[in-house]
Amino acid sequence: MIGLPSLGVFFSLMVLGFAVSEGFLVGLGVMGALMIGVGWAWNRLSLEDVSYTRQISSNRTFAGESLHLHISISNDKPLPLSKLKVMDSVPADISIDGAHTDATANPDSRKLVHSCAIGWYETVEWDYEALFPRRGHYPMGPVEVQSGDLFGLFKSEMLQSLVTHILVYPNKAPIPMNMINLAPKKPVGELRTRSWIFHDSTRFTGIRDYRFGDSVRHVDWKATARTQTLKVREFESEAQHSVILALNLDTLGVGWRGYSSVSLENAVSVAASLAETGLELGYSVGLITNGTSVVEERPMSVPPSRNPKQGSRIYDVLAMVGPYLTGSIQNVIEKERARFPYGSTLVLVTADYSESLDGAMRGLAKLHYSPVVVYVGDAEQPKASTSLPFYDVRKELDLWNEKVG
Repeated sequence: MIGLPSLGVFFSLMVLGFAVSEGFLVGLGVMGALMIGVGWAWNRLSLEDVSYTRQISSNRTFAGESLHLHISISNDKPLPLSKLKVMDSVPADISIDGAHTDATANPDSRKLVHSCAIGWYETVEWDYEALFPRRGHYPMGPVEVQSGDLFGLFKSEMLQSLVTHILVYPNKAPIPMNMINLAPKKPVGELRTRSWIFHDSTRFTGIRDYRFGDSVRHVDWKATARTQTLKVREFESEAQHSVILALNLDTLGVGWRGYSSVSLENAVSVAASLAETGLELGYSVGLITNGTSVVEERPMSVPPSRNPKQGSRIYDVLAMVGPYLTGSIQNVIEKERARFPYGSTLVLVTADYSESLDGAMRGLAKLHYSPVVVYVGDAEQPKASTSLPFYDVRKELDLWNEKVG
């Protein structure tokens, strides 16, 4: 770049030309100084009213799916730009078909590069399909914009804090319905058969006036005699039963040894499957885990609810949860237990099952909770045996992983 340092050279030529009465030198000095002045002013205005827009079809998707990515650059001023370069930071893991990307010093990101000339009041657009291969949190941005003057003498740079956060949900592990026997509800809120996890836990909740169709078996004769009005006992229906998913991400049983990525992803996928199934059956489903968020490294939990948005809340946590632990799952369960509705079913999804963990689970049974263990570990046999309901789904997971590659 020639730039402002060369301005002195052209002024010197002008002075020398006047001194020796050489018109060519004077003209050369004037032309050079004028070119530098125009270039400097052009460069100062080059990034004014230049906007970069990144539009993505959704900020949520599932692993292995693609999202439509629309990029546009607008120059909203009466000044054309001979060269404009925009570098958008994108995750290294995603694949953008047909796009030009450059490596960066950060191995987790790449630069999505667009270079073009753009006229006054012109907009240039690109469209891509972005493939997100794995679950996780994918930030896009910020954006670096570079331009300059018409002569290539000066260069301007601008950083836009345009950041888009995309959550990629885990795929559900396809555990066969005939294996887990999650029967659909009847219209009145009862199950046709007992489920291996979501079993009947109908509980007494109070007394109310008799209504036509109430069973005589539920008449409370003491309350009826006391009030001289027919009263019946009211129970919480199966549809209101709470299921707490406890996701243990200590995949090896010794946190400092690291983790098994296969077991971790299997556990997350199984938790996603159980959460969706429970919500489809009308249960109040919650989630606790000893994993931390990859975004903020904070504990993550979702209180039990039947809200229509509960599935999205649980999937958001499952998308962001990482391998770094807050502690043992036993400690998390003990800390969160006071928030569990009485009689809840607690489903432990784990790749490691030790004697201490079995003791904690059996302790929940003594407190009138219903603990269930779903095992997804790499080991041939878990470290501890148990008298609790224990379901080994490794065979189904192996077949699924072989199929999806």
